Amino acid sequence: MQPLVALQHVSKIFTDKPGEDLSVLERINLEIMPGEFFILLGPSGSGKSTLLRIMSGLEKSYQGAVRWETGVSHADMSFVFQQFALLPWLTVFENAEMGLVMRKDLTVEQRKIIVAKELRELGLERFARSYPHELSGGMRQRVGIARAIATNPKVIFLDEPFSEVDSFTAKELRKNLLVIWQDRKMTVVMVTHLIEEAIELADRIAILTPRPGKIEKIIANPLPRPRNIRSQEAYRLEDEIYALVKP
Repeated sequence: MQPLVALQHVSKIFTDKPGEDLSVLERINLEIMPGEFFILLGPSGSGKSTLLRIMSGLEKSYQGAVRWETGVSHADMSFVFQQFALLPWLTVFENAEMGLVMRKDLTVEQRKIIVAKELRELGLERFARSYPHELSGGMRQRVGIARAIATNPKVIFLDEPFSEVDSFTAKELRKNLLVIWQDRKMTVVMVTHLIEEAIELADRIAILTPRPGKIEKIIANPLPRPRNIRSQEAYRLEDEIYALVKP
């Protein structure tokens, strides 16, 4: 099987002032397969989010190459941000519809059917006419996920999507995400700093070093799904990853 995306010698340097360069990523080589749940894990400042933005096309200035499978374009990608990124003057329905508005192949009625389905799947149907400020953090992130999946993307990028919600809500959102991924066979690339979250979700985990971020190791997750993250196997995997993640 050919990779969905391959990164070759990807590096990123930020220049704040002339002569003051900050190397964030250094010679990243990585392949992600179609349908894979792939997680980028590492300490704060290791360049995880920058790498995600480079892959998704949101960050255009870098060294190296990002090569996508033939036929995959940015129209096939969606992004879920850490900070919800909802427009406060739009309703839940309108926020979820945003990615579809520019689609010339859909009528207004078709858009409504698609959005209603996504809201129903994520438990948001009753809140379609609500505004973001009327929702909890968890509900706002559900809207962000609904917006991302409404376009039926081939790949979805998530940047620490559950870090702004409480642990109970995060647990439910992870369950929702797994169901969506398994049902739709999309590729998921996600950033997290939580080892337990990576173990629960990922097929493979790329561990990044402190800045400048390099790939310390890529670990294949052997745990069967559905996963028991309190099993001895999960604890052993957690210990292995913990030993590799350097602050």
